[in-house]
Amino acid sequence: MAGTSSRAPRCVALSGEIGQQVGCTIYPVRSSTCHALQAGDAQCLRAREKHGLPTA
Repeated sequence: MAGTSSRAPRCVALSGEIGQQVGCTIYPVRSSTCHALQAGDAQCLRAREKHGLPTA
């Protein structure tokens, strides 16, 4: 989760360009926080909004 508590949060294990294509470089051993996040859930939509990405 290193990097996710910073002013401009971004997980250090995330590779790629947000809004284009991204991937997790530690997917098989990702944290429980990442396991809990589901694409399209409220937390995901808040993150998309913060990055200026469409939520619908």
